[in-house]
Amino acid sequence: MENNINNTEETVEIDLGELFHVIWSKIWIIIAVTVVCAAIIGNVTYFLIDPTYTASSTVYLLPREGEAMSQVEMQIGTQMTNDAAKLAKSKSVIEPVLKDLKLQMDYEELAKKISVDNPTDTRLIDISVRDADPQMAADISNALADSLCEQVATIMKTDRPTIAERAVAPDKPSAPSMKKNLVIAALLGLFASMAVIVIQYILGDSIKAAGE
Repeated sequence: MENNINNTEETVEIDLGELFHVIWSKIWIIIAVTVVCAAIIGNVTYFLIDPTYTASSTVYLLPREGEAMSQVEMQIGTQMTNDAAKLAKSKSVIEPVLKDLKLQMDYEELAKKISVDNPTDTRLIDISVRDADPQMAADISNALADSLCEQVATIMKTDRPTIAERAVAPDKPSAPSMKKNLVIAALLGLFASMAVIVIQYILGDSIKAAGE
């Protein structure tokens, strides 16, 4: 019984060693497939996928000038910031931007381009806009920041927030990521080519065993 177990273990070790040898003997095929996959995805990314640019502006909600804030008032201020962040993607903020910039899109289309973030424990609201035109992304983000300030003052009956930082046209696209796509394509090519070699080896080994 022990001899059978040992023989089985030895067979597994020999098979693994042989499999490694088979894979190593075809390393140039694996490298070629990996490079080809990366090259294809790289060309698709560069030539066929339109780049998208992201520009961001920041709005700062201030406490009333000269007021000393208690703990309760600070909590209320935090809630107001959360409300203002939600307001940033409302029709009351977006529709004036559509009109002022004469954008050829509707509310739903523009809303999909916008992302709003309120960093934890801050009164800051970051308004990011994605667009194929970097300058347009910046213009829309700044227009949204101005519109939000107006609506916060009007709807919440509070002091007008300030623009902490205005958006500028980005130099580099935010998407697609060439490096990320190349890495993913290379890994897919690597694992796919190795999988094919392993499957061929297993099938060939099974056929030999059946013949014996």
